[in-house]
Amino acid sequence: MEHSTLQTLLDWVRTCPALEGCTWAVDELAPDGGAAGAYPQGVRVLARRTNVLGEVTDRCRLTLVLRLTLPFVPGDAALAAENAARLLDFQQWAARESAARRAPVLGNADTGNEAVTAAAGQCEQLHDEGTARYRVTLTVEYTMKWRDDA
Repeated sequence: MEHSTLQTLLDWVRTCPALEGCTWAVDELAPDGGAAGAYPQGVRVLARRTNVLGEVTDRCRLTLVLRLTLPFVPGDAALAAENAARLLDFQQWAARESAARRAPVLGNADTGNEAVTAAAGQCEQLHDEGTARYRVTLTVEYTMKWRDDA
């Protein structure tokens, strides 16, 4: 079975030290502390070029929302700061991995210009169970070259 793009990205995200111990699912998120969910938002074609040979080159952006359920106690400033640091650490890790070319390669052309970013980390919701849901958006920009010989 071919390894999917989503699975490739999740396998890579799981290697981030800031997310160690998270239990991952797709399109769902348990209210338990340490739960993590990946919510694919799709792929958008940013630019398309066609050359005289009929080859189509697309610059694409894949967006994946990651949600984390982490321990949270109202009034516990140290715990809130720990959760915020975890999100920032993930965002910085993604930037470093992308710059060092250790992030997954999704495109089949111009792979040296692929870029992975993680941004917009924020608390979305507080739960009565003593947890909070946080969100960060992972984006990957890559280039695909297509040729239709039909």
